[in-house]
Amino acid sequence: MEEAALSESSASGWGCGHILLLSFLSYLLFALCSRARHSSESFVEGWRGTKFWKSFGEYFDSQIILDVNKVREDGSLTATPADRLDAEKRYVFALYPHHAMSVGHLLSFTDANGFSKKVFAGQRRHAMATPLFLIPFVRELCLRYGGVDVGRPTFEKMMKEGISMFVLPGGETEQVMAQYQREEIFIRHRKGFVRLAVKYGFSVVPIYCFGEADVYNTSSALLSFRKWLVRNLRIGLPLVYGRWGLLPYKVPFRFVVGQPIDPSSSTFASLSEEERVDAVHSAYISGLQHIFDKYKADCGAADRNLYLH
Repeated sequence: MEEAALSESSASGWGCGHILLLSFLSYLLFALCSRARHSSESFVEGWRGTKFWKSFGEYFDSQIILDVNKVREDGSLTATPADRLDAEKRYVFALYPHHAMSVGHLLSFTDANGFSKKVFAGQRRHAMATPLFLIPFVRELCLRYGGVDVGRPTFEKMMKEGISMFVLPGGETEQVMAQYQREEIFIRHRKGFVRLAVKYGFSVVPIYCFGEADVYNTSSALLSFRKWLVRNLRIGLPLVYGRWGLLPYKVPFRFVVGQPIDPSSSTFASLSEEERVDAVHSAYISGLQHIFDKYKADCGAADRNLYLH
């Protein structure tokens, strides 16, 4: 009797395991075949900027600084609705650093930092790593909040539709190479977003997020293996720890938005397309360095330098 009961229990266990595995594989196949991550149709406007996400932004004392304005008489650096970029124009918002967990992107993606109200009220989509769209629940959240696949075909499709894009060019490489409290970015050979901006006439906007490098401690364990994953599978696997384990440290986040770089302006008019890509890319790097140096003291990073690769 006991042997029969054990046998039945074991069979039941295997049955549940098989069902779970089959369910996951079915979901994975569905996610791989679905075109949702290559479209803007799953976005739900009302999901951004809810009370939950506003509380999340308050946890980090998240503020946005627009470089187009001087510091106000009361010492405030935060933007007002009158400072917003023209919602009728199109932009590629390029945020650095990506760092290990890209918390700054989450704050912008969900409007926890008030990006839509304070910077740009027009349509925008956020380019996100393909593996995120293969994870149950995470995929659904990404789609509802305006995430799309980071691949060039999708990026280009959005631009053809006249939708502004938000991207973190540092990507997986920066994610695994990130070091705690070190402002280090990978930009010198990242020209894809600039090339598309030049092709479609979108202005490129440099954004630097102070606080990203302080939100988690990072580990260099298994770094060679994790770099291999990035090179061969384009998978970033950060190893981090924070407050009570995986909770992020409560540090202030300051998003500094630089002045837009318009590739169709007279500054670049006499250049060929390839020369224009190089010139706009150089202008973007200069703009990023400018806002870093100009605001680092106000943003708690006076003793830091920006390391570019």
